[in-house]
Amino acid sequence: MSKLPSGFAMKPGQDPHNYFRNLCIEFKKLINQTVDIDMLQDEMDKLINAGKEMKWNENHKLPLKQESGEKAMSKVWHEFQRYVEALQKSSSKANRQDLLDALGEIERMLKNFDVK
Repeated sequence: MSKLPSGFAMKPGQDPHNYFRNLCIEFKKLINQTVDIDMLQDEMDKLINAGKEMKWNENHKLPLKQESGEKAMSKVWHEFQRYVEALQKSSSKANRQDLLDALGEIERMLKNFDVK
């Protein structure tokens, strides 16, 4: 197993892919439970750091390349920024569905082994 950086906080012996998937699931739960921007930002930071450790599959049968994984993570980041801006303006009008959909795409890629 390759050595992970000290900032990559996961349980000893836990597969990085499982850790990343679990972060996605926990982030989706948090989005549905709270509008606390600081808590959301902390979870987003964890997700981004873990995403940097993933290697997106370039040899998949579908036309997915490294750029697809980076694009999916970028989409999550942009949707997160839009959601936070909406929360800051009016929490009652903030629509979290686009962010949840972007996270769902990352989960789909993990499930379909588009990440190695």
